[in-house]
Amino acid sequence: EIDKAIVTRRIAPSEDLMRKSINFLRDYLGAMDIPSDEDGLIRFVLDTFEEKQKHYNELLEAYQQAKYPERDVVETARSLVVDVMSQRKDNVALLSRMVQKQDDLLDSMEDIEDIELFFKSQRPTYDDARRQMEKISKERDYFATDAGAQEVFRQISTILAMPKPYDRIGELPELIGKAKAAYSSLLDIKRDEVLENVRQCMQDVHQLASEARDASALLRQADDFFVGKREAAKGASSLTELDAMISQLLSHKDNICRRMEVLVTDSQLSQPESGAPAGTPAPKPKKITSVRRYDLCAVKRLQSKEDIDRYVEGIREKLMKTL
Repeated sequence: EIDKAIVTRRIAPSEDLMRKSINFLRDYLGAMDIPSDEDGLIRFVLDTFEEKQKHYNELLEAYQQAKYPERDVVETARSLVVDVMSQRKDNVALLSRMVQKQDDLLDSMEDIEDIELFFKSQRPTYDDARRQMEKISKERDYFATDAGAQEVFRQISTILAMPKPYDRIGELPELIGKAKAAYSSLLDIKRDEVLENVRQCMQDVHQLASEARDASALLRQADDFFVGKREAAKGASSLTELDAMISQLLSHKDNICRRMEVLVTDSQLSQPESGAPAGTPAPKPKKITSVRRYDLCAVKRLQSKEDIDRYVEGIREKLMKTL
């Protein structure tokens, strides 16, 4: 087996290299209790850099979840640690590479201080602002006339877009509060609009049902739908969702009303006109056209009797034209 024998010689680090390594680690870690023997020092170096590599990997995993600031700084720090650890099989090479990279390692440690603080205490606030802006960005058109809200959104977006936002993250909680208040206020207005549409739709359907025959089943179906939308509106948290409910309400009401109009017509045809001679043919069914109130009544500010007269005359002309 002589050809398979391997003889290695262990070369101990020089005293100068050991001293430089210990001094660097004291500066790098801010610790004084650094082992002074070779085996203890090597174990300490390996444990330190393994822990740092693991920590930087965890930070970079967080960057996969969101676009946090200064990712390149963390990547640089990890690369330096990986470079030092690449010499772990040789004690002298490990310490030599660490001392060789000491300036870069110290600079990296200084550069990453703000990032460490960010992930330790500022990240929840940053995430809250980011989520709020993602939600608002899809519905920003609703705030087109609210200059105050637009300015708040602009300030939040500016802070989130900064390469180093750490000094201004403290401003975010107040700005987020204002953004949420503006959104909540608009949500309440839109929710009231949906509830009013539910009331009007139910009123229209009930009015038409009173003129139809055998409309009870259709009326129950309509009421179940409208009540369901009313309850859904109370718990809705999106302006877009509430707007969609309005369209659904009007569409369903029109569908129900068309079906009820058929029942009303059938009811009228089955009842001969009073005083009509026997054998008189049944009247032809009337053509019924539905006109929505919001098509007739445009949004307009009325400030005088003349304004009202003109507004009502406009409604009359639309009705006559439809007739």
